[in-house]
Amino acid sequence: SDNQSQNRSITTIQATDCVIKNRPALRLDSRLVCKYEVLAIIGKGSFSQVLRVQHRLTHKYYAVKLVSADCGTVNNELAILSRVQHPFVIRLEEVFKSSSRLFIVMEMASGGEMYNRVVAKGRYSEIEAQQALRMLLNGLAYLHSIRVTHRDLKPENLLYSDATPDARLLITDFGLAYQTQTSEEKMTETCGTPEYIAPEVNNLF
Repeated sequence: SDNQSQNRSITTIQATDCVIKNRPALRLDSRLVCKYEVLAIIGKGSFSQVLRVQHRLTHKYYAVKLVSADCGTVNNELAILSRVQHPFVIRLEEVFKSSSRLFIVMEMASGGEMYNRVVAKGRYSEIEAQQALRMLLNGLAYLHSIRVTHRDLKPENLLYSDATPDARLLITDFGLAYQTQTSEEKMTETCGTPEYIAPEVNNLF
């Protein structure tokens, strides 16, 4: 809803140093550190880091993605995530902004990528595959109902909410997603991961 979206605020604040045990100091926003205890670095890429944090009052765990404020796709991703609310789509909690970085607080998906779970298990039974597809299609139907197209669906962009067999499957990574303004609007840009996109689209690369 509009009220829920408004609660996911973007706050501009000053930076402070935060030391994680056995890790070098991170330059973090003071408001983030006041509200959340930083526990660990759980992911690192070429242009971002992901932290595991705990809310100091509710004790709930969240993931915080640190990205450059100049990252070309992040504003598009935030604009879309601030509008969505669904049990099978990753939830954006709030965003803190400094002069050079964004600190994106999101729902913690501790179950890891679908890709890694498939590799670890070796195979999915028909029932397991059916459960995963039902959640995925439920989330996609919701996104399409609000005219959002993900454009980069793959097992690496699907996270499980926890490690249990009944965990929710969450659609994540909306960097290439697009929200049309009308049902008649067409998308003509070719994008996605070649190994996973439709053959007719892949032929355009």
